[in-house]
Amino acid sequence: LLLLFVTWLLLRMRRLKLTLEEREGQLVVAREKAEESDMLKSAFLANMSHEIRTPLNAIVGFSSLMQSEELSQEERAEYCAIVVSNSEMLLTLLNDILDISSLECGKIRFNYASEDIVQICQHVMMTTAHTRQRGVEGRFACPVGSFMLTTDAHRLSQILINLLTNAGKFTSEGSITLGVEIDEERGEVLFSVADTGPGIPPDKQDLVFNRFEKLDGNKKKGTGLGLAICRQIAMIVGGRIWVDSAYTGGARFVFAHPIGIDPGGENREGGGFLPSEQRKSLFVNDAGQLVPEGK
Repeated sequence: LLLLFVTWLLLRMRRLKLTLEEREGQLVVAREKAEESDMLKSAFLANMSHEIRTPLNAIVGFSSLMQSEELSQEERAEYCAIVVSNSEMLLTLLNDILDISSLECGKIRFNYASEDIVQICQHVMMTTAHTRQRGVEGRFACPVGSFMLTTDAHRLSQILINLLTNAGKFTSEGSITLGVEIDEERGEVLFSVADTGPGIPPDKQDLVFNRFEKLDGNKKKGTGLGLAICRQIAMIVGGRIWVDSAYTGGARFVFAHPIGIDPGGENREGGGFLPSEQRKSLFVNDAGQLVPEGK
């Protein structure tokens, strides 16, 4: 009997030791995550202060210069254009910050309906025409004249506009092509934006989707949030977005949007979508699930 008791005691002590080691490991992981979160917060605030200060300094500086009575009409118009440009940059930055914060916190509405994606793409091409540099051709390649897809038209347009605007910054000659491919077998529509710019190095292709990531430092205008927002939206609709490493003519981004009903969509982390012929308002709840309004 004593031997059994001692054996039981030793086994219990061993289990307690293993449990203690496991808890210690969990505490180490939690501490590392907390430290990483603190570092990300500090980096976010540092980037934010720089990104906001830059256009604000221009707005304040040139607004002060415009008060001078010695300015010519040409100078005044030039300074006014600079103020307007930086005001738009600041507004874009604030909108992007609000968008990515809402997406990551799961507090954003998605309005799904059956939409003609060809019309959406054509509208996006017209909307972004001014972002292309002089001499760069805008092309739209689609095998069909019309295709209905259950999607959030605003969020789909947001992804395409971000990709086309980004391509416009880096493409000084050649063309920018918005392509659509319908893959019935995989049950998805592939939207692609290909340019004839300098391209993206293979070791940087995953980094471009990080917040505030700029491959050229601060040489190009932008917040560094556009591609991060695209990735968040793609995840919520149950799709994917990536850089096509096989494309060598410049840079090519591909966004895969699911077609039709996804049986596991409602339970997928980050969302999914519910099919409906009529528009209904959906939102992401605290559990990261996409549900009808009022649920």
